[in-house]
Amino acid sequence: MRVLMLVIWMLLPVGAIAFHFGIGQELVKRDSAAGLLRQADQFRADSNWTAAQSSLEAALSLVAPGDDATRRKIRLELCKVQLENQGLPTAHQELNSLMAELDADPDADPLLVDDCRETLANAQYY
Repeated sequence: MRVLMLVIWMLLPVGAIAFHFGIGQELVKRDSAAGLLRQADQFRADSNWTAAQSSLEAALSLVAPGDDATRRKIRLELCKVQLENQGLPTAHQELNSLMAELDADPDADPLLVDDCRETLANAQYY
């Protein structure tokens, strides 16, 4: 019994190191992205569109490529900020590609699809 406990105690640092260099790095990126999104929301509330756009772009770069739902939400928010920050042509083009992507995905969030459609209509109006 003592030998088993000693082996487990000695393998504990190996598990911690594996977590740190494995999934722990992904969790750090998620935490950083969440912080940048909160920062972007604050910048939007203060009407600091350039800083909000920078924060959203940085958050988008930290989100994993396989997390499509989160990436789409951030892309939509980035388009909204670009519309406010005199980036109408870029935002309109990105909204068109995002809308095509959402239309092609049957599992897309319906609220996100509606919000994207509304933002695209707003961009087309101006």
